[in-house]
Amino acid sequence: MLLAYPRVVAAGGRHTVRLRAEKPLLTGEGYTALFTACEVFKNEQEATQGEMIAGFEVFHTTNKPRELAVRVESAFACTVQVECPDEQEYILRIFKSGGGALRPVGCACLYAVEGDLQGLLPYKGDLHMHSYCSDGENAPQVMAAACREKGFDFMALTDHGKFEPSLELRRQFAAMPELAMELYTGEEIHLPWHQAHILNIGGRASVNEAFLKDREGFLRQVEALGKSTAAPAGVDDYQYLAALWAFDRVRREGGLSVFCHPYWRRPSGFELCAAFTEAVLAARPFDALEVVSGYGKADTDSNLLQLARYFELEPAARPPIVGVSDAHAAFAREVPAGEYLLGAFYTVVLAKTNGFEDVAEAIRARRSLAVEEQEHEQRHVYGPYRLVKYAQFLARQFFPEHDALAAREAAAMGRFARGLAAQGEKAAMAELYAAAFEW
Repeated sequence: MLLAYPRVVAAGGRHTVRLRAEKPLLTGEGYTALFTACEVFKNEQEATQGEMIAGFEVFHTTNKPRELAVRVESAFACTVQVECPDEQEYILRIFKSGGGALRPVGCACLYAVEGDLQGLLPYKGDLHMHSYCSDGENAPQVMAAACREKGFDFMALTDHGKFEPSLELRRQFAAMPELAMELYTGEEIHLPWHQAHILNIGGRASVNEAFLKDREGFLRQVEALGKSTAAPAGVDDYQYLAALWAFDRVRREGGLSVFCHPYWRRPSGFELCAAFTEAVLAARPFDALEVVSGYGKADTDSNLLQLARYFELEPAARPPIVGVSDAHAAFAREVPAGEYLLGAFYTVVLAKTNGFEDVAEAIRARRSLAVEEQEHEQRHVYGPYRLVKYAQFLARQFFPEHDALAAREAAAMGRFARGLAAQGEKAAMAELYAAAFEW
């Protein structure tokens, strides 16, 4: 296997790519590279079935490989000059010549992106989970370390009706040197006499506390909203207006508001009134919609409905999306089968950093994807086609190396939570991103 540095480059330019092997594969001279695009957009398509190119018989491809020179640096590394004119994936194959034939040595993949994605880096995380501070099984610190073990770059603890646990979690890990993972404030909002579940991610203060401390003031504010905003026909005034109040309150506190599991089905029926759900989707007072949520393999109907409704909307009317686990435990052994979902659902964003402001901006700008990756199941990525295609490449060619480094930091977080000295991997993770992405 060969790893390419950089792995993601700017489309339209010429780049020097360094290929690194995990064992000594390169000896002496006499190496050549065949470079192909995964897709052909211009007039380059030719029938090459069985054609001999540079002494190598080409099968099953619709575009003619370009032969490139290889400069060997050592038994473990070589460099190749490539040009990537279009935004897409490219395949670089290295061969050793000898005896009139080419012997395959290894293969690496690259991806070129257009200008609007240049300077943005991929991060993944989970914005909906619970600890034993509400109805979860584990301590907040355990949930955070488990998230990092899954490769997450950001997470938000969103205990039911409680903001303080997320603050305390941030305070604890703020003392850990060089922590690369970002921990956001969070809470799940449960309005009085209300069925909708709403997330406050990254807010400066609790929305739950705002109405619990002054319930009469909250009701007056909801009533005042009704003077300027009418609930759609067939929708309860209070249910609609209170939800608008909550979404607006999250925004006023600087947070990202998320409309949770709109098609959650209980044994007695759907949690939310259909007219209410449609009214909220039409008004879109929230920042992001959960399109895949924490449902196990035996309970997929809700996610299927959420996805179907999302893709039924006109593209311009589709809201920003997230994927979340709604996990209530960090480890499978602590809950019945089907309830352990940490790592099974998550969000991928393209952002400048994994800090809250940059991730929130990326989500609002629709540069986020919802991912379902349940154990022993195929990975499913949902969102705009262009970003899904890029994310598939990243899942194969970048995140495995990224996740191995994240697992090292997860172990350090666990030691730190137990009161032992531990150092994070901020510098190492920054070095990996710098090596893998070139703008």
